[in-house]
Amino acid sequence: MTRSEPLTSLALGRSPYDEVRMGEGEGDPRAPVQLFDEHGRPVNPDARRLNRELIRAHNEVMLAIGVAEPDDGAAERKEVEERESARMEAERIGSRLSAAAQLVEIASAWGLHGLRNRVLVYRRYSEIPFANIYHYERSRRSMTSFFLADFPTFLTMTGLRMLPQLPRMVPGLQTALPGVYNSIAHNDWLPIGVQYVRLHVHIFSFMRRLELVPQTSILPGPAFFIPFTSSSPIPCPPPISSFSPGGILGWLGGVALSFAPLTAFMLYLRASSIVRQCLRPWICQYLPSPTNKDSRDQQQLSALIGEGEQHPSDWDLIEQQQQGLLGFPHGGAAANGGDGEERTRERTAAASTDPPQVPTIRRQSTISSIRGGIDDYYDSDDEEDTERVSATLISFDVEATDATEEGVWSAELRADAPADLAGGAAGLGGGGGGPGGECHGQQATVSYNDNALTRLPASLAADMLTVVSSNLLQAPMEAFALRLLARTFLGRNGGSVADVYAPTPWRGVTWTTVSSLLQVEMVHLLVKGEVWSIFTLLSDVFREEIQN
Repeated sequence: MTRSEPLTSLALGRSPYDEVRMGEGEGDPRAPVQLFDEHGRPVNPDARRLNRELIRAHNEVMLAIGVAEPDDGAAERKEVEERESARMEAERIGSRLSAAAQLVEIASAWGLHGLRNRVLVYRRYSEIPFANIYHYERSRRSMTSFFLADFPTFLTMTGLRMLPQLPRMVPGLQTALPGVYNSIAHNDWLPIGVQYVRLHVHIFSFMRRLELVPQTSILPGPAFFIPFTSSSPIPCPPPISSFSPGGILGWLGGVALSFAPLTAFMLYLRASSIVRQCLRPWICQYLPSPTNKDSRDQQQLSALIGEGEQHPSDWDLIEQQQQGLLGFPHGGAAANGGDGEERTRERTAAASTDPPQVPTIRRQSTISSIRGGIDDYYDSDDEEDTERVSATLISFDVEATDATEEGVWSAELRADAPADLAGGAAGLGGGGGGPGGECHGQQATVSYNDNALTRLPASLAADMLTVVSSNLLQAPMEAFALRLLARTFLGRNGGSVADVYAPTPWRGVTWTTVSSLLQVEMVHLLVKGEVWSIFTLLSDVFREEIQN
């Protein structure tokens, strides 16, 4: 009771923090050599081998007399497969809801996109307060023309974007129409042509919003795709004056000016894509999202059905620590696979509150759920077992009750849990950290039900905030590209450019224009917020149905 720290250290083995003190005198040649692992802890392979053999013999006796029953893992496999099936169903529903939400978001902002473009380009909107813009638009066009001005071009661009992916989307296309399949799948020029056509259709959509083309022109004609024609967004350069170096350079400068509107529009589209790609991850990190570093259910399913080697996750390491505290060996729990520790707590709590049952209660063996069998576990490598938690004997205690009939007894196998286990168990169920946090000792991170359905609200919110933020950030560049396009098209076709701002983004812009632009984006944000709330409610309804 009064041993000092050096004596305690000698009794438990040499500590890696203590200095090695060499003894005096001659050593005993018959004494065994003390071995140490890489951490400085004493190891004894013979003692551990004898301990494993003793535990195996004891457990075989418990299996023979019927106290413990072997388990082939069917219950665990079925439970994990059911969870995986529910997860796949949630992924399927979440993907469909996400696609539907994106379509609704695009449709809800059609009229607002055109209004924002006109506010950025035309001077007359700087004289109209935002509260009167609605009445002004109603006096000029119908609501159908206001909201569905670019609907035909949107369908056309969507179809063109899906055209190169048609062989992959339609499995039977190769057998039904081999000529069409080969022309799409093996044509290297098709993606380039599709991008060229989509770019011109996109420009035509903006021209319809800006009222540069008649509203009766639903789609561009063939001449719109041919450069230097009267309908093309690329005007014809002036003819060359002479073939002298100065004349050739002047003509090349005119060609460059002819391509300037198209180049500015392409740069605006590219910059908008880059800005959104940079904004979305930054916004996502500030939104609550059920994201895990690894999928625990997928690893358990792969381990049960034998889909190759799986690296242990943080959750698996936590289970090993909890099972070691309960006295279960690494790799299996006393009841049902990886969930044995949790079920042990549930059954222990149930046994302490419920009256004892008359039939015999049998717990499954600690070695029954070890993958690979008994021999594979007890014949494992010593170096690997140094990191394992030692197994304990199967034992049971009998509780005598007054309600038990004579000649009938019941027994339940229980694990002796340390007093400090409560803190570690609480960490598994509560807020022991956020997603992606580290686990120290018995503390565990929170595991979320991570699938497309649970990620839907955060994903929609990120898309919504990304679009609105990028519209505000890209407003100067968008104004420059659209004003240059409008002035070039109107000047070539004899129209007046007095109502169009100069290409310089902020030249001539009033505070009324800035206020109208901000309020348009505020309305845009409110509309997308309503779409987000509807689909978030739908995701909650479907998630509850899947869980039930």
